[in-house]
Amino acid sequence: MNHKSNLLKVVSVLAVTFSIGACTPSDKGKNDNSGKVDTTAAITKEKSSKAKKVFATIPSPVETAQILKDAGAKYNPAYLNNAENASKYSTVKAKALNLGIYGSDLSFISLF
Repeated sequence: MNHKSNLLKVVSVLAVTFSIGACTPSDKGKNDNSGKVDTTAAITKEKSSKAKKVFATIPSPVETAQILKDAGAKYNPAYLNNAENASKYSTVKAKALNLGIYGSDLSFISLF
């Protein structure tokens, strides 16, 4: 049970990593040359800086592979999200999270 728990933690970290990577900033808040200057760009830059500090601790793919190996993880297709679940994700947020989950699944599969 301990190996399964460790594996699920690693897969969860991968899912979050890919979900965040799937998000792209919009062009809202940029100067539109109408004479108005929007301060959201500075706020976004500050938040991005804080996020970089947090996510700098996420393991690289090589480190993740080593963690799985050290945990004695074995391939089990039951850990994967079924592709038929894709239709259940309707909001942009849910779709982004699901993209991260499927990306994690692909990484998991490629390790084995």
